[in-house]
Amino acid sequence: MFALLAFALSAPAAAPVPQSSGVETPISGDAQAGLVSRTDKGEVHLIVDPVLNDHRLVLRVVVLNRSDAPQPLGPASVHVDSDRGAVAIATAQDLSGGERKRGPGGGSRQAYANPGLPTNAAGQKDVTGFTGSMGSAVGGVPNGEIDRAQSDDAAPNPVVAALLKPTTLAPGAADGGLLLTEPLKRGRYKRVTVTVDFAGEAHRFTVDVPR
Repeated sequence: MFALLAFALSAPAAAPVPQSSGVETPISGDAQAGLVSRTDKGEVHLIVDPVLNDHRLVLRVVVLNRSDAPQPLGPASVHVDSDRGAVAIATAQDLSGGERKRGPGGGSRQAYANPGLPTNAAGQKDVTGFTGSMGSAVGGVPNGEIDRAQSDDAAPNPVVAALLKPTTLAPGAADGGLLLTEPLKRGRYKRVTVTVDFAGEAHRFTVDVPR
C-alpha cells in the first residue's frame, strides 16, 4: 500500500492539523500548515499559501477517494464564498498572460513545479509523502518544502501547468493541484469559506485571507 499524496508545500506543517469527522461544520485553523476533512467516502487536504499571487488566493487541494466507486474531481468541485458573495476560481486562460510567469508567492523567476503524481510500475499513482497509508486512517498532512523550478520568459507558465485538472479518482486513489481565485480587492476580504464537493459530500474549510 502506498502512503497518501506527496504534495508541494510552501512550508512544512509545524503543528497537528485540524481534522473533521463529518461535513456539517467548516474546518478552521492554520490553513498555511494544512487542514484536513475526512469522511467515509473522501479525505480532503487544503493548504493556503501565506501570500497572495497578484492579489489571488492560492489554494492547494489534495483528495483521497475513500469510497468503493470511482469519483470525479476537478476545478468545478471547488467553490469559494465570502460575506460579499461567491469568489470565482481563475481559469487557465485567466492565468496564461506573461505577467503570470511567476509562481504563487515567489519572484518573477521562481515558480512552483507541477505537482503531478508519478506512476509506479503497476500503473498506480505514487502518492508517498503523507503520513499514514491508504489502507488505514490517514491523518497526516503533506510534508516538505516546495520544489521550486526556474523558468524564463519562453517557458510555459508553470502555475497553469500545476492547476487542478478534471479527473476521475479510482477507489483508494489520490490526486490534487493548485487553484487560484480571481483577484481580491485589497482589504475587502478577511475570511473565505472553501468547499470541496466530492463523492456527494461537501468538505468545508474557513480560512483567513493573507494580507
